[in-house]
Amino acid sequence: IAFAQIGLQPLYFGTTAEALQLAEKLVGSGVTVSNATFTGTISNAGTGQGANCGLFSNGNSSLGLSAGIVLSSGNIADLPVNNGGSNSKDWSAGGDVTLTAVVGAQTYDAIGLQFDFIPDGNYISFRYVWGSDEYNEYVGSNFNDAFAFYLTSLDLDGYGYNNKNIALIPGTSSVVSINNVNKTTNSSYYRDNESGAISIEPDGMTIALNASAAVKACSRYRLKIVIGDVADHSLDSWVFIEEKSFNSSTLSNVSLTFNPISAGTNAVEGCNTISCRFTLGAPAEAGGR
Repeated sequence: IAFAQIGLQPLYFGTTAEALQLAEKLVGSGVTVSNATFTGTISNAGTGQGANCGLFSNGNSSLGLSAGIVLSSGNIADLPVNNGGSNSKDWSAGGDVTLTAVVGAQTYDAIGLQFDFIPDGNYISFRYVWGSDEYNEYVGSNFNDAFAFYLTSLDLDGYGYNNKNIALIPGTSSVVSINNVNKTTNSSYYRDNESGAISIEPDGMTIALNASAAVKACSRYRLKIVIGDVADHSLDSWVFIEEKSFNSSTLSNVSLTFNPISAGTNAVEGCNTISCRFTLGAPAEAGGR
């Protein structure tokens, strides 16, 4: 099997404009984003040390995602070729408080993209891939590099999300992590690349997965995408999110039926009955409110 090399465009400095550029890159339909910011350490082009965030392209063969954004605890420039199982970039940087609290261990070299959004419909979703060089040697260890998609409600929406991680194993409430998705656990969602057969650095990665949540249309929410090393600065990890995959269900069709039909398309008061059918393009999953 031939795998084409992934393309990369690094981003530096971590300006508000670059944060908004990444957030808007994700938007498909039915979602409006604003107030984008970076959290954690953002690489600086002047140091010559590489970049820990940017855009990727030509990712179909290696990731199952055509293009989008990438955040890393290491240097994204190391991505195109698998150079072995110990790729490490130590930014000598701190972690993320929320991520540290959830994993129960200190995080390092963390980077996050945070933005507010308003959905048009009652459901949101986007596609992503998680990969790491902690695979396969450190599965089950404390060096369980982590990422999360934290959803927070900014309005009274009936859900009251407060940093709810929506990066879940399909059909479960378990988060996607090295210890939860690997060669022996939830292996149907895992791709092994320890041999380097796929032209990309992570020694292991998930298949393309969906992150999703029920929401209230026209309410305000905050999404924080964050990744970090756990327990030390060694061995890099990456999260890839597909461009234009961040969508909210909207009305895809409105049909009108008149009775009697002889009245045509004109509704006359007291003389005609009209029925309206509204169709959602992507209804909320069962169990959503």
